[in-house]
Order: sequence, then structure tokens, then C-alpha cells
Amino acid sequence: MRMTILQRYVWRALWTTLALTLAVFTFVLCLGNVVRDILALVVSETVGLGAIFELIALAIPYALSFALPLAMLASTLLVLGRLSADMELTAARACGVSLFRLVLPVIAASVLLSFISMWVNSVLAPNCRYLMQKNVMEVGLRQPAVLLEEGRLITEIPGYRMFIEKSDPKRNEIKGVYLWILNDQGKPTQAIRAQRGILTANVEKQKMYVQLFDVRMDSRDPEHPYDPAKIRTGVYAKRYPLDLDLRSMLSGKEVVRDLKKTTSWDLILEAEELKAGGVHPTPLLVEVQKRLSMGAACFAFTILG
Repeated sequence: MRMTILQRYVWRALWTTLALTLAVFTFVLCLGNVVRDILALVVSETVGLGAIFELIALAIPYALSFALPLAMLASTLLVLGRLSADMELTAARACGVSLFRLVLPVIAASVLLSFISMWVNSVLAPNCRYLMQKNVMEVGLRQPAVLLEEGRLITEIPGYRMFIEKSDPKRNEIKGVYLWILNDQGKPTQAIRAQRGILTANVEKQKMYVQLFDVRMDSRDPEHPYDPAKIRTGVYAKRYPLDLDLRSMLSGKEVVRDLKKTTSWDLILEAEELKAGGVHPTPLLVEVQKRLSMGAACFAFTILG
């Protein structure tokens, strides 16, 4: 069935308004996600514009999940409100055009957007959310100091214990470094104190290279490592190179596909496997249902408007 002149008029007005409102809502929602995830990387001045725009693009689909229903509701209210304020609805009804026929393009657009929103929620947004967090992690690993948290005893490095008073990711520099070398029994055999250090990382080889400066090294008795009387003062050095294994540290920073980062189809397949194993997959089914409901919100908000 071909649209009438009035229906085409409403159709064009709706899509023009929808484009503007969708851009505004997407910008606001996307801005919150991007600022939360990459603000620290931007401040460190080690992230290029290409990486920033890539992260923003990956954040857009997740923002669309919420922006599409809101934009459809706002567009419906604005378009129909303007028609009513300009007395165009009254004029159309006086000419024998029913209100249902006049708003039929709006209903058709809401149904179309509902299917698009379901696809975004079920497929596009989970994949982009996974890629975004993965890229944030990879960009962060370009700053080795990000891996070494200040003010905390670092135990993830095999054969070492480390404490850092101050960490500067912008310069890849650490200050106030305390390092203990452990034996096979996990007891400290050597203590190293350095004023500062410079870090470089090779993520492919999973190695971190530390160049310590103004170093003092003390040896400890393996049987009584915490006895101050048995600490033997070692040597002083202006520079001390050190290679650290990052595999244990990186294993805890891997981005895994949880419910929010898994497509609906994969959730359904996983739910069937759990059900076959005697486990009721309620959380997975709830997540799938929630995504479908968010998609149908475009149509529901239009009827509400």
C-alpha cells in the first residue's frame, strides 16, 4: 500500500527528528562510557587519536541499546506534538483522514526500529563491548607502570615480591621500589631497595624490563630471612637491570566473555548445554529476555507516546 502525501510528510518529519534526537542521546550515553573507561589513558597522553576514536566507535552500539527507545519516544512526542500545535491533526481529521492512518508511518517506523534494536542488543552491542574492554586493556599495557599498582604488595610476579611507593604511568617511571627475591620455598633471600626505576614492556614476549637506579642490595639468611641480625649488607649500584615475567600478571587482566559480552545466540546455546546437564540456565535466559524487551521498547514507547 502506497503512502499518501500526509503519511509521507509525517514519515519524513519523524526520521529527521529521530536522527537528531538519536544523535543527542547516543552522544550523552556514549560520553559517559568512554570517559569512564579511557579517561586515564587520555590523561596519560600515550593514546593516539586513532585509538581514541576506535574506542568511541566501539562504545556507540552499547549506547544505542538505550538511546533508540528514548529517541523514538522523543521523536514521536515532538512530531505529533507539533502537528497538534499547528492544528494539522485537526485539519486532517476535518478532511476525513483518520488519526490511525496519519500515525501509521510512526507505528511502522517503531516496528522497524524494534527489530534493529533487538539485533543491536543481541549481537552488535555484546561483541563491541567485549572488543572495547579488550582494546582498553591492550592500550593500557603499552604503559608498563599500569601493571604495577602503587601502595600494594605485588605478589603476581613469580619469584619476586615488590612494593612501589609511587607510580607514574605517563613516564613509565616508579619511585620508592622495594624488591624481594624469593627462593624455591618462597622465602626472601635478597632485598633490593631502589630510589626509582624505568619500565619497558614487551607484551608479545610477556616480559617487563626494569632499569633500577640508586640501588642497595642486602642478602638474607634463607633459614631466618626476617632476622635483622642475619641481614648482610650487600653492594650499592647506580644501575641494576631486571627482567620480570608478566604471564602471571596478564592472566588476571584477560577480558572474558561474561553475560554482558556474549551474543544472545551463544547464550541460548550455552543454556541448552546447561539444561542438558541438569542445571537450570535462569541467568542466561533472563539476559536474553532482557535484550529482547529492550528492543521491543521502541514500539512500546511509541504507543505510549
